[in-house]
Amino acid sequence: MVMTPLPVDLKLFGWHLDARVLDFLMRTHAVLDVDEYGG
Repeated sequence: MVMTPLPVDLKLFGWHLDARVLDFLMRTHAVLDVDEYGG
Protein backbone atom coordinates (compact mmCIF):
# COMPACT_ATOMS: atom_id res chain seq x y z
CA MET A 1 0.00 0.00 0.00
CA VAL A 2 1.35 3.41 -0.96
CA MET A 3 0.33 6.31 1.25
CA THR A 4 0.37 9.78 -0.25
CA PRO A 5 1.03 12.61 2.23
CA LEU A 6 -1.82 15.05 2.73
CA PRO A 7 -1.36 18.80 3.06
CA VAL A 8 -0.48 19.74 6.64
CA ASP A 9 -3.49 22.04 7.01
CA LEU A 10 -5.98 19.37 5.91
CA LYS A 11 -7.75 17.87 8.95
CA LEU A 12 -10.52 15.65 7.67
CA PHE A 13 -11.62 14.31 11.05
CA GLY A 14 -10.53 17.00 13.49
CA TRP A 15 -7.79 14.76 14.92
CA HIS A 16 -4.57 13.25 13.63
CA LEU A 17 -2.43 10.15 14.15
CA ASP A 18 1.25 10.42 13.36
CA ALA A 19 3.10 7.89 11.21
CA ARG A 20 4.52 6.01 14.22
CA VAL A 21 1.05 5.34 15.60
CA LEU A 22 -0.30 4.29 12.21
CA ASP A 23 2.69 1.98 11.73
CA PHE A 24 2.05 0.39 15.14
CA LEU A 25 -1.63 -0.14 14.35
CA MET A 26 -0.79 -1.74 11.01
CA ARG A 27 1.90 -4.03 12.45
CA THR A 28 -0.35 -5.24 15.28
CA HIS A 29 -3.39 -5.64 12.98
CA ALA A 30 -5.31 -3.41 15.36
CA VAL A 31 -8.76 -2.08 14.61
CA LEU A 32 -9.37 1.59 15.35
CA ASP A 33 -13.04 2.34 16.00
CA VAL A 34 -13.66 6.07 16.32
CA ASP A 35 -17.03 7.67 16.89
CA GLU A 36 -17.34 11.43 16.80
CA TYR A 37 -20.30 13.27 18.23
CA GLY A 38 -21.23 16.91 18.18
CA GLY A 39 -20.33 19.52 15.68
